[in-house]
Amino acid sequence: ANTLYKNSKGLNITWNDTPVEATIGKPITQQWVGPDWSDLASPQNFRNQSTKPVYYTLSVNAVPRKKQPTVTNGFTVKRTFFTREGKPVDLNNIHVNDMLVAVIEGKATERSITEQVLLVDLLPAGFELESAQFGQGQNVKEFAWIDDLTGTEYQEMRDDRYIAAFSPSRSDYTFRFAYAVRAVTKGVYTLPGTAIEAMYQPQFHAFVTPEILTIKE
Repeated sequence: ANTLYKNSKGLNITWNDTPVEATIGKPITQQWVGPDWSDLASPQNFRNQSTKPVYYTLSVNAVPRKKQPTVTNGFTVKRTFFTREGKPVDLNNIHVNDMLVAVIEGKATERSITEQVLLVDLLPAGFELESAQFGQGQNVKEFAWIDDLTGTEYQEMRDDRYIAAFSPSRSDYTFRFAYAVRAVTKGVYTLPGTAIEAMYQPQFHAFVTPEILTIKE
């Protein structure tokens, strides 16, 4: 950071014709906030009037106003919730402390996808992850109906999502994963859609349209 600061001396940068001073540890930033983006009604001019190079990054963070449509480009994917006994769950009739099993199934329809696929399944606020270790220890008998799961190269359970990285290895290019969640807080929630992407071929990806679920007492 100190080296970058030293190199910043001699820079002549303006934002909309107003000089901007470079400060150690503080990149030059500008924010525009919606919902109507009125700040961007007129052109924004960022100029480097010195001979030194300047690097910039443009990022957009937003929450969609409408449900995003299902996308199937190189993959098909679906997620179904079951009870511990393997019966389908009514997403409008879940109760606090219910344990559910999410089963994610799909297929790589693009045959050039052979490695490094990332699956990310976000959770609604009312769920907590319990486990993704089926077929081991005391779970063997109770969850015998969860079989033929795909092996993972990497698997992680975070507070708000389940993540699995794998390489399609089956002859029919199908995959199947499962994890357990517990309903902990009553309310009506948006259930985010499952997303999958070929990490080195990002043009191949799939996304499931979000749903609504209800957790009752």
